[in-house]
Amino acid sequence: MYNYDRRSRASLVTAELKDGPVGRALLPKWNDLHDLGYDLESTLKDYDDAAHFQGGPAQRDAEGMIKKIQAVTKELEDFATDKLNALVVAEANFVKKYGEPSEYADQMRAKVFPR
Repeated sequence: MYNYDRRSRASLVTAELKDGPVGRALLPKWNDLHDLGYDLESTLKDYDDAAHFQGGPAQRDAEGMIKKIQAVTKELEDFATDKLNALVVAEANFVKKYGEPSEYADQMRAKVFPR
């Protein structure tokens, strides 16, 4: 079932999504990515119902679908909450330390190539 704790953790990171180009690229898709995992998890009930009839011709295939859906949602959750969160936090730290990457590059160009 849907994990509200996971959603709230994800929404905490959305506050940092405005901090740089990576975050701004992810911002329009952030909720869609998390909603995709939720939507896939909600399909499990249908396959669980189909797998419920032991000895039925679709039982084994429905159980296989359950395993595949669970595997994909796990990978999606790991990607969205671990890897993307880490990327967004790393970018927020970069921006706090150096500013926007383009602004930093402009400052460094001005130092290296004064006018």
